[in-house]
Amino acid sequence: MTTQDIGVCSVMERLRLNGADADIVEAAHSLHRNEITLLMLKRAGLSGDIIDACFLLSQCADSLIPERIEELRRSPLARSIKIEELRALLQEGDSCTAFRERWGVCRKSLIHALDILENGARAEESPKKKSKMTELLERFTELYEETEEMHHVALSGRSS
Repeated sequence: MTTQDIGVCSVMERLRLNGADADIVEAAHSLHRNEITLLMLKRAGLSGDIIDACFLLSQCADSLIPERIEELRRSPLARSIKIEELRALLQEGDSCTAFRERWGVCRKSLIHALDILENGARAEESPKKKSKMTELLERFTELYEETEEMHHVALSGRSS
């Protein structure tokens, strides 16, 4: 048995025993990385609600695409976990001063996603507004990737 196999077993066992939000998020990440499958979760005896939440969160992953966020609304468990995650990101971003000029774009995207989770997507949104939000989401993704790259460069500079 490999270390990865042990980790997967551990995640599924914790899910089976207590189904805590953190365990659901970890299982969703494992599902997203194809380390576990829905069948494995089912065979572990997990409830349909937990399996559905893991699936929806894995499909959404780090995405703020409105359609994916809207899908999370069908599972109260996945919805509440994602709302908690977005609120934590907003709080962290509001307190961080390092990337203040970029934070405005990121913040708008996070608030829009939170609004969709809490209130649903608005069918009456104009195509122009949807296009603008898509542009914001694309810019957010670019800035996030640049920030991640700078973070990795900074970490590799420290280790040498």
